[in-house]
Amino acid sequence: MQPLRCWLLLLLVTFIGIEAKSAPEGCFRAAVLDHVHQTDARHLSNTAKIIDLNFKVYEDAAALAKKQGADIIVFPENGLIYSILSREKADEFASDIPDAEVNACTLDSKFVYNRLACLAQKHQMFVVADLIDRKSCEELGINNVSDSCPADKKFLFNTAVLFDRQGKLLGRYHKMHLFGEISMNPPPKPELLVIDTELGRLGMQICFDMIFKTPGYLLAQENKFDTMLFPTWWFDESPMLSSSQYQMAWAFGNNVTLLASNIHRIEVGSRGSGIYVGPHRTLAAALYDDSVERLVLANVPIKPKETDQSACPLDSEIIEVPQQIPIPKSVKYHHQNLNLKDVTLLQLSSNESEVHLCHKGVCCQFEYRLAMKDQPQESWVDRVPLLANMLHYLTPEERYYLLIANRTRPGAYPWSEEFCAVVVCPSSRWNFGKMQKDCSKIGSNQELSSRFVHAKLRGKFSEDTAVYPINVPNEPEYFIELGAKDNSESRAMELGALVLYGRNYNRDPRYEQKALPINL
Repeated sequence: MQPLRCWLLLLLVTFIGIEAKSAPEGCFRAAVLDHVHQTDARHLSNTAKIIDLNFKVYEDAAALAKKQGADIIVFPENGLIYSILSREKADEFASDIPDAEVNACTLDSKFVYNRLACLAQKHQMFVVADLIDRKSCEELGINNVSDSCPADKKFLFNTAVLFDRQGKLLGRYHKMHLFGEISMNPPPKPELLVIDTELGRLGMQICFDMIFKTPGYLLAQENKFDTMLFPTWWFDESPMLSSSQYQMAWAFGNNVTLLASNIHRIEVGSRGSGIYVGPHRTLAAALYDDSVERLVLANVPIKPKETDQSACPLDSEIIEVPQQIPIPKSVKYHHQNLNLKDVTLLQLSSNESEVHLCHKGVCCQFEYRLAMKDQPQESWVDRVPLLANMLHYLTPEERYYLLIANRTRPGAYPWSEEFCAVVVCPSSRWNFGKMQKDCSKIGSNQELSSRFVHAKLRGKFSEDTAVYPINVPNEPEYFIELGAKDNSESRAMELGALVLYGRNYNRDPRYEQKALPINL
């Protein structure tokens, strides 16, 4: 029997659909695209050509989604153009997007904004996509000579748009927290957008916004929306900020539904799109180390907090989507690692079953039971008692640590975080004949040799800290548990990471847009 694999609290629910689906009453069927950028080395500077290549994939994905009964499809951030590294290129791609518009499809179809409206109208489904909105300082009521007006007298916004089944623009949202993206501007004022539709109350945020209090967390705490629409281009960081892992944690922790469409470029650590029904603790996610385009579909309750799961079964499926330019199979997945500055580490041992650790007011407790290898002859153990400790499934090549922190995160974009995490450092490093004791590489895509049958991580955090993924109401303690402590027949598990990740939004430094050295 293959061991149960428990990676970063992530469960993959994958079914292959054969016949068209339709959502039960009180539900709708959602689709999100895990999108591989379509690029042609001969036309990298040709914006129109790149847009056409990617839009053809959008059209194919929408047609497939409709055949599977989808009511809405979400496309990713920055999905139609390969990269936007200059102000001039951003302006070339930009449209003047209104607040709302009745007949967006009737306008000039050569513009991407209008083509998306026609796509929605053609397939009679809601469409969410990411574009660039252009607005002059004058349109926004900002003086052209004020410090808040850009030098070229206009704002370029990373923008999510929502069209209904008739191609009507229902709303637009301007990304508040730009991840670098120096060619674009954050909005002058915070945007908290919620749109009432036949699919329920829909909110929108884009990628890096998910890290911060506004808009998503604030709206969720005020119970303003049912489903969050989330175009993203996420860059994975192990062990607690990988895309599907954090998407699931955010949806479950905030008790909301999340429709997340991500760029799939494994060479820069981007992968993982999914549908997460927080109130039901169910999900459908695509998480692959290849370069294949995929569509994720599942049923979603219109009012998730008021609808029983039995009345709205997930009924999920993942379908491959044709690409215009296939990506070489030789491309390998690469992710970033957690910066361990101001993080306390405690290495686990086969000799123990419980460890405790406190740091700057945060306290962590990890209880664990290791699986046993096949026992040797009893006389061997009697003769060499210490050998019994070596029979556990905790190998020297895979060192496990309990990590704890209460810090302002280092880097260009600091934020306040508190966490308890159990992680594996899969490969020992040798330097000048000595084994390195640090944990410079966290997590692994390879099969692990160590085995656990029970793992329970508890944490106590600051009173005003939001803890993902599990929030226990009216309790000062948070926990996540895998396996059974006292069940001798529990299945052996590989454990990549077990995490309680806390965000203290009230202690965050003020957000300031900064350049980032990202090679896209």
